[in-house]
Amino acid sequence: MRRTLFVTLLLAGALGAQSTVVVPSGFANKEGSRYHWMVGKYAVGRAQQIYAKSAMPATPIVIKAFKLRRDGKTTSVFQAHKYDYEVYMSNRAVDPPSQCGFGWAGNHGADLTKVMNKKTISWPALPKPTTPPAPFSILFALDKPFPYKGKAFVVDFKTVPPANVTKYYYNWYTDAEYYSKGWSGAKAIRPTNIGKSCRPKGAASDPLNFGYYPYPGSPLWFYSYWQIRKANIPAMLFLGSTDKKWGNLTLPFDLTPLGAPGCKIYIDAVMAFVSKTNASGRADFKLGAVPVDPTLTGQVFYNQQFLLDANSNAMGLVSTYGRKYTVGTGFTGTATGFCFYGYKFTASSSFSLNDAFAPYYSARANIIEFTY
Repeated sequence: MRRTLFVTLLLAGALGAQSTVVVPSGFANKEGSRYHWMVGKYAVGRAQQIYAKSAMPATPIVIKAFKLRRDGKTTSVFQAHKYDYEVYMSNRAVDPPSQCGFGWAGNHGADLTKVMNKKTISWPALPKPTTPPAPFSILFALDKPFPYKGKAFVVDFKTVPPANVTKYYYNWYTDAEYYSKGWSGAKAIRPTNIGKSCRPKGAASDPLNFGYYPYPGSPLWFYSYWQIRKANIPAMLFLGSTDKKWGNLTLPFDLTPLGAPGCKIYIDAVMAFVSKTNASGRADFKLGAVPVDPTLTGQVFYNQQFLLDANSNAMGLVSTYGRKYTVGTGFTGTATGFCFYGYKFTASSSFSLNDAFAPYYSARANIIEFTY
């Protein structure tokens, strides 16, 4: 009877045994060349880590948990804190950065799965290891095991502070590898300005019309500085196809006779969007991301921004200069690891988990130990 019980316990232990694998491959006992402030430092934050097939296990596995480790070379003191996380995973057919873009949704495979429900993760004040790398110590236990299928891979973190916590960042860096060769940054084309802005009453200088230089996968993000410190003033963005004609109107169309001295409409309005200024007089238009479609390269469109301010002139409208945008070529080459990310670092900073796209990217990958 004793022998039978002993054998049963041994079998139970064998069945419950788990294996681990470190990605990118080759870093189980090797320190990464860089560190990353995502996902340990900032909340509110989001980070999509995208790994090439070559970085992943050679055979399919079912992932049950994973661990991160602190950067082994950072000498500054790590600060203990807690953040709440949700984690998503998916298999992806194509290695990064090919067909990657700033739109969060477009980077995942069709099997996107929420693998960890909202859970509090502790980041202790770990000391610098005597000999890097540091041990894997930050555990993410999955609520739903995920089948990795031998492809490129995406792990996506959404981070928020726990309830009643208002601090947005702590000094904590995860170990990561930077891939400086094999890919090239996005090739964008500088836009051309058209005409000039008219100045709001009380402004020290003319308004500015800016936007992200577009290419396949880039943010479709425009913003204006109105040089007045007034919040909640309505602003409007026109996107157009020409600066020559708007219906029967020849462009530019002078608004001076209508009570807006020096203001002109420079483009046709194919699409219009509404926003409002913040306390610094800035208005943002976050429209999503340019589709990851190489046939868009070379396409041209126009924009202009307007402020609807009754105190500015008799018409209650002032305008920026117009802009002509040409879509560039975007990312080329390959990278073993890639990350799109965004974070909030003060109460007034603009990042939100509701944003459709990431504001930043880097050709680096966090070093992760998967349990399967």
